[in-house]
Amino acid sequence: GKVVSHETKQITVETRLGSRIYKPDDVLPASNSDPDVRDHCNLEVLNDATLLEATRVRFGKDAIYTYISEILLAVNPFKPLPHLYDADAKARYRTGAWDALEPHIYGVAELAYSHLMAHSQSQSLVVSGESGAGKTEANKQLLEYIIWRAGVSDGVNGGSSTASLGQRILDTNPVLEAFGNAKTIRNNNSSRFGKYLHLKMNEVDHSVAGAELRTFLLEKSRVTSVTGEGERSYHIFYQLLAGSQSAQGVGAPCLRGKKPSDFRFTSTPATTTPGIEDGAAFLEVHAALLSCGLSIAEISSAYELLAGLLHLGNVAFERGAHEGSVIDPAAAAHLEVAEKLIGVAGLDAMLIEKVVLSPRSRNEYHIALSVDAATKQRDALVKHIYTYIFNLLVFRMNSRLDTRRSTRRFIGLLDVFGFEAFGRNGFEQLCINFANEKLNQFFLVRVFEVEVELYRMQGLKVPELTWPDNADIIELIDKSPMGIFPLLDAQSKLPQQSDTKFCDFLHAAHRGHAHLFTLSAAKFAGGGVVGLAIAKAQAGGARLADNESFV
Repeated sequence: GKVVSHETKQITVETRLGSRIYKPDDVLPASNSDPDVRDHCNLEVLNDATLLEATRVRFGKDAIYTYISEILLAVNPFKPLPHLYDADAKARYRTGAWDALEPHIYGVAELAYSHLMAHSQSQSLVVSGESGAGKTEANKQLLEYIIWRAGVSDGVNGGSSTASLGQRILDTNPVLEAFGNAKTIRNNNSSRFGKYLHLKMNEVDHSVAGAELRTFLLEKSRVTSVTGEGERSYHIFYQLLAGSQSAQGVGAPCLRGKKPSDFRFTSTPATTTPGIEDGAAFLEVHAALLSCGLSIAEISSAYELLAGLLHLGNVAFERGAHEGSVIDPAAAAHLEVAEKLIGVAGLDAMLIEKVVLSPRSRNEYHIALSVDAATKQRDALVKHIYTYIFNLLVFRMNSRLDTRRSTRRFIGLLDVFGFEAFGRNGFEQLCINFANEKLNQFFLVRVFEVEVELYRMQGLKVPELTWPDNADIIELIDKSPMGIFPLLDAQSKLPQQSDTKFCDFLHAAHRGHAHLFTLSAAKFAGGGVVGLAIAKAQAGGARLADNESFV
């Protein structure tokens, strides 16, 4: 905008939307030069306003990438831009200097690969941002470029009937997205787990010699409980249901004629996802599983287990004798199918009672569970089996990607799921958001503190810099012995603990903390235990977590 009048208590600015009056403290200086710069470091005037304006101008031209020195800022266009990722684009960044070309994710990938070749130093690329920022797609582009650029080492492609190592690495994406991604309020393809891909690089020709997947913090609760309006569980359940209706003979035969609304875990309002055709996606996942080395029998077993989990979710309970519970007769058919598909008999007894083994006498005690406790035990079993399936798939894919070659150099790709604030944020979401806080802290130390110290060591004068510091949030959560995690661990080991008791103890230990507060029951839709909420300063006060079902 352009300042048209400047008075003591107000400034009138002519903007694209007309004249606006602001307080002097809300108006930041700008430059008359063209804000369309490839690197924000080249802005004549650098502040929040000029940085956002420069990003907005470029975004309006479909220039979604901008550099900040060697950091790439990417803005999700929410539409396909195929011309940015064709073969010609790859060729340009392979032969040109990364900082002389238009900012691009290929430029960052080429920079990392060039450093690997020139200095024989391993490289890591970290992709972070809020949920829906486009991290999953960014990682796909990075991986695709590096495999294209480096090629694959001789002797690791397998026989003619086996997919090449490069293709097997790329085919892990549709599998992991199906089993680890879901539709959330802000993102139709949100990663609900963290992923690190370790690319082993040949030290002679710098080609890809193998790979290893490492995953962490899978959001298990999403399998059994989707609380947000417009969300759904993991893609694979809906894809399996759609694919099982196909005449191609893949999928789970027991799901023929079934739809998402037939099962409790998938009968959310959002059973479809814009931009994702579940039937076609299922065929892609099926082909990728074959490419990653799973046999038809193994894949069929996985489908049957998933179908068994859907049926198990339909097993309901009713009150029995002595405040215990029994299987609802109307759900007996679902229980029978679940037992057959999962391969475990006697599930009814496992669900309605808890078995305690005395450490001294070795006697078994069978404790009847209430309807609520039995429901939680059923969901816990489902989450455990799903996690086992997910981890087993990762293990099997790794067995096909690890060529057993000993290499000292690597390129690492880290995809951290983004910060997100749902209507209710339980323990798993706290762990996710905490991981983002730790990453943000590392970024601040690396970009600011280390660089400032380097300048001072060189005798350069550095002005005092201030930036948002989240160290107090980190300490609140994990500092021993009174942080949230240490306290939760200690409290969970005590008898007869509850979320309410944990919450009371936590607030007593941190009374008056700037980032710990309670919210009234009216602010928690759906009822339940009202407990702690943690303000995230960098996100305008959005709470990181409430304490329902922590203990």
